[in-house]
Amino acid sequence: MPLNMGKVMSSVMSIINKAQAEVPDRYLILSHDVSPWRCEHYFLVTKEVKGMEITKLSGTFLTKVFEGGFKEIPNWMKEMDAYLYILFFIFREQAIYLRLKTLNSLFITCLFC
Repeated sequence: MPLNMGKVMSSVMSIINKAQAEVPDRYLILSHDVSPWRCEHYFLVTKEVKGMEITKLSGTFLTKVFEGGFKEIPNWMKEMDAYLYILFFIFREQAIYLRLKTLNSLFITCLFC
């Protein structure tokens, strides 16, 4: 886990809270490992937050929940690849296209992990 990850998450959540853009009673952070040294984090908000880039996600998504330490992520990525591979063959007749390279590195994390 990057050394400053907790500080970054807390800082962003503070900005979101000050803008009154937090979602009551829940939160969601999607993290995308762009490289071994860089991550992108997408926070669920109720409105635009000044000074923050807003990205709207749309489409159909497949999720799988993993629980454990940060060091387990490579194992989860392999498990997700296998899961998507199986789904691809199950649903290929129904013309569902799974973007394996994109989906395998997008995972849900939380502020307190």
